[in-house]
Amino acid sequence: MGDVIVRGRVCSAGPRVNDEVFMRPITSDILKELRKDKKLTQKDIGTLIGISQSTYCDYENGVRDMPLNMLCCLADTLGTSTDYILGRTAEMRPYPKRNEALN
Repeated sequence: MGDVIVRGRVCSAGPRVNDEVFMRPITSDILKELRKDKKLTQKDIGTLIGISQSTYCDYENGVRDMPLNMLCCLADTLGTSTDYILGRTAEMRPYPKRNEALN
Protein backbone atom coordinates (compact mmCIF):
# COMPACT_ATOMS: atom_id res chain seq x y z
CA MET A 1 0.00 0.00 0.00
CA GLY A 2 1.24 3.46 -0.78
CA ASP A 3 0.00 6.89 0.21
CA VAL A 4 -0.14 9.82 -2.17
CA ILE A 5 -0.38 13.50 -1.35
CA VAL A 6 -3.19 15.20 -3.26
CA ARG A 7 -3.76 18.91 -2.69
CA GLY A 8 -2.01 18.74 0.65
CA ARG A 9 -3.96 15.68 1.88
CA VAL A 10 -2.59 12.20 2.30
CA CYS A 11 -4.72 9.73 0.38
CA SER A 12 -4.36 5.97 0.32
CA ALA A 13 -3.67 4.89 -3.24
CA GLY A 14 -3.92 1.18 -2.58
CA PRO A 15 -1.35 -1.37 -3.66
CA ARG A 16 0.73 -0.64 -6.75
CA VAL A 17 1.31 -3.35 -9.30
CA ASN A 18 3.14 -2.41 -12.49
CA ASP A 19 2.36 1.27 -11.74
CA GLU A 20 -1.40 0.66 -11.90
CA VAL A 21 -3.55 1.68 -8.97
CA PHE A 22 -6.10 -0.94 -7.98
CA MET A 23 -9.28 0.16 -6.26
CA ARG A 24 -10.87 -2.06 -3.64
CA PRO A 25 -13.47 -2.71 -2.49
CA ILE A 26 -16.01 -1.82 -5.13
CA THR A 27 -19.48 -1.93 -3.68
CA SER A 28 -21.06 -4.83 -5.53
CA ASP A 29 -24.59 -3.66 -4.77
CA ILE A 30 -23.90 -0.38 -6.58
CA LEU A 31 -22.44 -2.06 -9.67
CA LYS A 32 -25.28 -4.57 -9.77
CA GLU A 33 -27.88 -1.80 -9.37
CA LEU A 34 -26.35 0.31 -12.15
CA ARG A 35 -26.12 -2.67 -14.49
CA LYS A 36 -29.69 -3.75 -13.85
CA ASP A 37 -30.99 -0.16 -14.23
CA LYS A 38 -29.50 -0.21 -17.74
CA LYS A 39 -31.08 -3.64 -18.34
CA LEU A 40 -27.68 -5.16 -19.08
CA THR A 41 -26.26 -8.57 -18.26
CA GLN A 42 -22.75 -9.13 -16.97
CA LYS A 43 -21.89 -10.43 -20.44
CA ASP A 44 -23.24 -7.19 -22.00
CA ILE A 45 -21.06 -5.06 -19.71
CA GLY A 46 -18.02 -7.24 -20.41
CA THR A 47 -18.54 -6.84 -24.15
CA LEU A 48 -18.99 -3.07 -23.84
CA ILE A 49 -15.77 -2.58 -21.89
CA GLY A 50 -13.72 -5.27 -23.62
CA ILE A 51 -13.42 -7.94 -20.93
CA SER A 52 -14.96 -11.38 -20.37
CA GLN A 53 -18.19 -11.92 -18.46
CA SER A 54 -16.30 -13.87 -15.80
CA THR A 55 -13.81 -11.02 -15.24
CA TYR A 56 -16.66 -8.52 -14.90
CA CYS A 57 -18.46 -10.91 -12.54
CA ASP A 58 -15.31 -11.03 -10.38
CA TYR A 59 -15.17 -7.22 -10.31
CA GLU A 60 -18.86 -6.94 -9.47
CA ASN A 61 -18.55 -9.47 -6.64
CA GLY A 62 -15.31 -8.02 -5.25
CA VAL A 63 -13.36 -11.20 -5.99
CA ARG A 64 -10.85 -9.43 -8.25
CA ASP A 65 -9.26 -6.00 -7.86
CA MET A 66 -10.35 -3.53 -10.54
CA PRO A 67 -7.65 -1.38 -12.15
CA LEU A 68 -8.32 2.35 -11.97
CA ASN A 69 -8.52 2.69 -15.76
CA MET A 70 -11.19 -0.04 -15.85
CA LEU A 71 -13.15 1.75 -13.09
CA CYS A 72 -13.10 4.94 -15.19
CA CYS A 73 -14.21 3.05 -18.31
CA LEU A 74 -16.99 1.35 -16.36
CA ALA A 75 -18.22 4.67 -14.93
CA ASP A 76 -18.34 6.19 -18.42
CA THR A 77 -20.13 3.11 -19.80
CA LEU A 78 -22.73 3.17 -17.00
CA GLY A 79 -23.20 6.94 -17.19
CA THR A 80 -22.08 7.71 -13.65
CA SER A 81 -19.00 8.80 -11.72
CA THR A 82 -16.26 6.73 -10.18
CA ASP A 83 -17.17 8.31 -6.84
CA TYR A 84 -20.70 6.93 -7.11
CA ILE A 85 -19.42 3.43 -7.86
CA LEU A 86 -17.04 3.66 -4.91
CA GLY A 87 -19.84 4.80 -2.60
CA ARG A 88 -18.27 8.23 -2.02
CA THR A 89 -21.33 10.15 -3.17
CA ALA A 90 -25.06 9.59 -3.47
CA GLU A 91 -25.16 11.63 -6.70
CA MET A 92 -25.53 9.17 -9.55
CA ARG A 93 -25.04 11.66 -12.40
CA PRO A 94 -21.51 11.92 -13.76
CA TYR A 95 -19.56 15.10 -13.25
CA PRO A 96 -19.48 17.58 -16.14
CA LYS A 97 -16.53 16.97 -18.45
CA ARG A 98 -13.67 19.43 -18.16
CA ASN A 99 -13.28 21.97 -20.93
CA GLU A 100 -10.46 20.85 -23.23
CA ALA A 101 -8.90 24.32 -22.87
CA LEU A 102 -8.32 23.63 -19.18
CA ASN A 103 -6.26 20.51 -19.82
